[in-house]
Amino acid sequence: MSQAGCSLYAVSSQKQEVANKLFKEWHLDKFKAVVGDPNNALAHYLKKNPEYFPELRIVDTQKGTAHPFLNRKRYPMGAVGPAVFFMVNDKPVLGWSSRPKLANGAGSMNRPDPDAMWTQVSIMAQCVKEGKNMAMDDGSRLPMAAGCFEITKSLCSTL
Repeated sequence: MSQAGCSLYAVSSQKQEVANKLFKEWHLDKFKAVVGDPNNALAHYLKKNPEYFPELRIVDTQKGTAHPFLNRKRYPMGAVGPAVFFMVNDKPVLGWSSRPKLANGAGSMNRPDPDAMWTQVSIMAQCVKEGKNMAMDDGSRLPMAAGCFEITKSLCSTL
């Protein structure tokens, strides 16, 4: 990704100290950073543009959830469902968000395959470079990876 002039960031609904710990524990060396956003400011901002993330959800952990990790202690201001958003220059090229529910492990399963995402983003980046007008691609049409482990493993070995 760095050869393509791209940087990969992750945003967590937890405090920065926790995000720093995740960065090290999950061996996210291909990421530029994991940013802690316990108030979910980025998600609130993005929800103002529903064309980017029509399914983006902030799980209200005050009400209790079906997943044991989504609790008030870890996420006092709520937890944002998994999402992916790619931009080339100022043009959004690919977006996807999960609607966390019991059937998908609160969003931990059925995420877009990282290789398929990067291939699609590369194609879209070339279109932007050529000045072609196109709409943001919906990542839900891409092949899905089984879960968090497969995605992290693929990101760390592919990029």
